[in-house]
Amino acid sequence: MAIDVNGYNASFSAFVKFAQDNIATNNKAVARFGGGGAQGLEARTIVAADPKSDKVAKFKRSVEQQNLNNAVRTEFRNAVIDMFGGESRIPESVKKAMLLADYDKGKPLTARRIMAVKAAIDNVKAADAKPVNMTASVAKKMASAAADALGFELSREQMDTVQDCLQRFGNQMTGKNARTYANFLVSCLVNGMLFEDVPEGVANDMKNWRDFDFGDNRLEKLGKKFVERNNNYIRQNMSNPKLFLPENPDIFGSLYGDANRASWNINGKEFAIGTSADKVVDEFCKAVKNPNARKAISTLLNQSSLADIQSLMIKGEALVGDPNAKEMQTETLYTIENGDMFVSRDMARDGYQITGDAELHFELQVSEDGKTATVTVTTDKNLTSTGDKNAVAARFGKASVSQRITVDLTKEMPTVTNVTFAQSFTPDVVDRGKNAE
Repeated sequence: MAIDVNGYNASFSAFVKFAQDNIATNNKAVARFGGGGAQGLEARTIVAADPKSDKVAKFKRSVEQQNLNNAVRTEFRNAVIDMFGGESRIPESVKKAMLLADYDKGKPLTARRIMAVKAAIDNVKAADAKPVNMTASVAKKMASAAADALGFELSREQMDTVQDCLQRFGNQMTGKNARTYANFLVSCLVNGMLFEDVPEGVANDMKNWRDFDFGDNRLEKLGKKFVERNNNYIRQNMSNPKLFLPENPDIFGSLYGDANRASWNINGKEFAIGTSADKVVDEFCKAVKNPNARKAISTLLNQSSLADIQSLMIKGEALVGDPNAKEMQTETLYTIENGDMFVSRDMARDGYQITGDAELHFELQVSEDGKTATVTVTTDKNLTSTGDKNAVAARFGKASVSQRITVDLTKEMPTVTNVTFAQSFTPDVVDRGKNAE
């Protein structure tokens, strides 16, 4: 499950929203699943129980009420487990706030309890944002935790190597970055990838990684460059009719090709990965009526629009102009102010990426007056020591990177007016594949 910039997943965020909506008027409001009946919290909402049917001080509860309480508590506990990558990795302060002894007892989960758990998690996240004084004892503990988290048993010599690298190159990294670096070192050793210059080089890349949300002013200059490049990209593509569907010349061919490879949200209507491309295109055409608007927006709703993000993540060159030109031109984007905050590894230096593709998500919201479109493209990634997206044993964390593009549709040639970014990464959640134990 994706982790947002606050360190929460979608399930936990739903509980927090319920608690925040109720805490001021009734901090003992009892959490219940909302209507819809769909499996999985992401398809439902959290609502307050009718105090006539259940409340904190109620002496007796029916079996049905107890089951409802247990179901909500189980989802809440699983949300917390997911954020920390396993129940054994939940910090003691968070477990204490959860009152684990109250689970599976039919007891209600209140807004007050949810906010107490949120506060405990926020305190852990705040500690993770502080620089680490990497003493020998801290490095030893972190190396051991990384090996345990990834499920690998290292030799004494390998553990010494991880500890040495942490002390030499991980000192004063923020807590989360240092833990991510420890995972990386363990993964490299197990996969035979810890070459001579790798520990220092990747540490220099990784120390600058940050979580950030849309509108972060540290990335203002980068956003302006992306505005310029996106407008050039739209103009270049719209001038070439061969790039659009023969049977639907308003739809960029790559949108159709990528449609069933991603999840979609078009004006609030959601489509899961694997949905027919024709269904996605039909919904897109309902949302966007103007032919030129369709052409412009559809050029952004495909994997190609992530090319500039990818150049940041490999610290490589971004293409300028026609990719088929006799002499290709490029420019660097990662050197723009704070461009190094993105999850990245210098591929020219090491020959390997730090990420492997996991899932794509496309979102389109068109304003009610039809004057503005907001396109959000998100790529979920597995952090990997080998750069091979299929090498499950090389994975050591997860990341999610998004760009949000605002398009002015009032002109004959639709124009990008703003680009902002969001990113989150974690060493606590590792995707071991569908068949992993």
